[in-house]
Amino acid sequence: MKTKRELRPWQVGERYAELAAVYTDITLEELRRSPLASPAPVVLLQPSAADPQPSALFNGFWLSPNGATAAGVNSIGGSVAIASATASGPVTATPSVLGGFTADFFTADSSHLFFPNLGGGLAIYSVANPTSYVVAGSASSVVGALAAGAPSSVVVFNINPTNPVGTDLLWIDTAMSSPPALIAHDVMPSFFLAQNKSTIVYAFAQANNALSGIYTLAVP
Repeated sequence: MKTKRELRPWQVGERYAELAAVYTDITLEELRRSPLASPAPVVLLQPSAADPQPSALFNGFWLSPNGATAAGVNSIGGSVAIASATASGPVTATPSVLGGFTADFFTADSSHLFFPNLGGGLAIYSVANPTSYVVAGSASSVVGALAAGAPSSVVVFNINPTNPVGTDLLWIDTAMSSPPALIAHDVMPSFFLAQNKSTIVYAFAQANNALSGIYTLAVP
């Protein structure tokens, strides 16, 4: 018989105390962070003479899994920039322009951010040095990208090459310690990862082809 584990009030409080909200104040053009248990907003970004509208970069933003980094898009030029989500600091702009949206924006270990590059391929940046980057598959158009769970510095993504039949599903190490690896060829342009982030689920479909179906494969 299964039993339901109940949290004691102090355990609920401890977990609640760990939570914080990161948000923008569009009136003051500020990016802020505040604990939820005892609200006390801290200004992360605020206007200055050099940067009069810093939070304009973060009208819509993503947080890294560890909650330490915020990444946003400049509402005017579409370039991507990052800033600390825990303490006041500067905005660091990347030279890349967002070319599309993906379900994930950071790797599982929060060490890299990645997004479709407007000029083609997948832009990959180290959070520690966001001005240095690699564009993977620069001759291709990225359809989707997801962060794999193990190893944590790996991204699984599919690209749309000059292939009218379907897309290629690739595996990339964001640290670039190994070249991109082909997982599957001519698959449907949609895929997802299982809850454990270690299993890829994808589909192959062609008329009158007995191999058409849904497949699973372990992340390399």
